[in-house]
Amino acid sequence: MTLDPETQRKLGIALADNYMAADLIAAILGTGGGTPLLAANNLSDLTSASLARTSLGLETAATRPAAAFLSSFGTVPLANLGSGTPAAGEYVDGGTGAWTALPGAGGGSPGGSPGQIQFNSASAFGGFGGWDGTTLTIPGQVALGVGSTATGVNAMAPGWLSTASGYASTASSYGSTAIGRYSNASGSTSTASGNYSTASGNYSTASGYASTASGYHSTASGKYSFASGYKSQAIGDYSNAPGNVSTASGYKSTASGYKSTVTVDGINATASGYGSTASGKGSTASGYKSTASGVYSNASGIYSTASGNYSTASGYRSISRIPYTENASPHIVRNYNSGDTQTEFQIYSGVQNVIFSKLVDLTAVADQSVPLSAGCSFFVDEVGIVLCDVNTMTIDPTIRFGHDTSFSALLAATLATVAAPQDRNAYPPLTNAGQKVLTAGVTSGAIATSAHGRFYWKGILVEDQ
Repeated sequence: MTLDPETQRKLGIALADNYMAADLIAAILGTGGGTPLLAANNLSDLTSASLARTSLGLETAATRPAAAFLSSFGTVPLANLGSGTPAAGEYVDGGTGAWTALPGAGGGSPGGSPGQIQFNSASAFGGFGGWDGTTLTIPGQVALGVGSTATGVNAMAPGWLSTASGYASTASSYGSTAIGRYSNASGSTSTASGNYSTASGNYSTASGYASTASGYHSTASGKYSFASGYKSQAIGDYSNAPGNVSTASGYKSTASGYKSTVTVDGINATASGYGSTASGKGSTASGYKSTASGVYSNASGIYSTASGNYSTASGYRSISRIPYTENASPHIVRNYNSGDTQTEFQIYSGVQNVIFSKLVDLTAVADQSVPLSAGCSFFVDEVGIVLCDVNTMTIDPTIRFGHDTSFSALLAATLATVAAPQDRNAYPPLTNAGQKVLTAGVTSGAIATSAHGRFYWKGILVEDQ
């Protein structure tokens, strides 16, 4: 049976000691063997347990049951239990009879300033950080993730196996590394080595000052650069690569098309077309696999190329190599039967087209054929030839123009009278009917070491009615 707290108090025994009633009686009376407790504590004149009970004012154990026996305890003089005066929290040691402090009691004064978190500092209380009831402040390096390392001042590495070595850097994701000052590596296995850089995409790298790599496996190495596309690269300062697998190397360049590229010379250039390339300063390549290499050039047509400065290539496979010129697909007059007179000019107007053949060997007899796209007709106003190069020509070639069923329908065999490069012969056509296939050829070759030229047809391209 456990002694009640009041009985323990009367006997000067700590509550935590919790003697069993039978053990306590045995200790007091000496019935369990050894020296009686009372005899060892200023009661050496008592020669028997009976005298001890009488001195303490207790009944005999045989007179009453243990519960009733213990409940009859009165006030026990301290002088009868132990020597000296007890302090708070002390009890009488049954073995020595001395007043002994309770075990397990804490002590010491809080360390640090008010509100600081306590920790063991060489077996004394220490304080760090702070808690104001709302905000927890933790100074210095904080490595929270498993296997993480935070060596930078005020750095944090909460990510598993992460490393934060830059000043005030944060590596919060698995295997992430933050090296730059105030850098943030939050993407899995990402690296932020530039000062103030952010690598939030998985496997991304941000090495430029204040750069951001948010795309998966992206790289931002330019100052203030931004790489958000999948496997994109923003290399130029202030560059932007939002397109997947895109590369922006030029200063303030943008590569937004899939697999688009802006080279290092493409300052302020934009490549927005699929597989497009902008390499000229201020150039724009917006067409599918287009190329704009001239300064402030524009290549918007599919497979188009604008290599001349300030040139524009807007048509399918159009090429504009001369500065300040435009090359487009053939302009066509539309077949459109609605609209009022106020819009007819915009709807039906077109421009005269000139179609050139490829380079022709004027010393060889052969015909060239230029088939037109389906759904349109070419109304020829003029045919002719331009001599491109010549070496020691003694006899001019004979040429003809026609269509697929009659090679002389537009011009019968005629002797060309071109003698020097860039000379041109022009002839009126024999018919004004619309053509579906244009032909031209050499019926009698020139006598020359070499001679090359190009046939042409000038007219209007009209959509079929």
